[in-house]
Amino acid sequence: GALGIESSPLLNISTIHAFCRSILSEFGDRLGLKDDFKILEASPSELSQMIAIEQWIRDALNTGDPTLNRSVETWGVGLVHKIIRDLIKHPLYHIDSKTILCLNDGAEIDTGLATALMHAAQKFKERQQTQRIEQGLLCFDDLETLALRLLRERRRILSTLQRRYKFILVDEFQDL
Repeated sequence: GALGIESSPLLNISTIHAFCRSILSEFGDRLGLKDDFKILEASPSELSQMIAIEQWIRDALNTGDPTLNRSVETWGVGLVHKIIRDLIKHPLYHIDSKTILCLNDGAEIDTGLATALMHAAQKFKERQQTQRIEQGLLCFDDLETLALRLLRERRRILSTLQRRYKFILVDEFQDL
């Protein structure tokens, strides 16, 4: 056939998360991931993340962190919490237009402060992910980001998977 499916030794049909999990099961030790890692359900993961963000903001304010202090003074603790949640949930290049409007509040936006807050949120996100890797407890977002990290940073793994799979079809791509 045109796609060569007949000659394919295996047709693997799965969700993107299951596919990413299979990559991490096979190669995750290269990132320090335990062989018996577990996937956290979305609800407990979101709740624990909200608690961790609240604690991080509280600690940063208590230690006088200039970025968090200025951000809270400028936008309020509730909006800063929401912004950090949004920045953690989405890549750094994506900020919801409603969030920008809230930050802007009809005035000139302080891009230096917004950038500093983005970088602080990214560092927080990386620390949280490192802790989950060490504990062997991943959330669904970790499956995607860690699999992508393996493919970007480890060319041999990418080559192995390219030889193994002639085609990869991702349905429901909007969920990524």
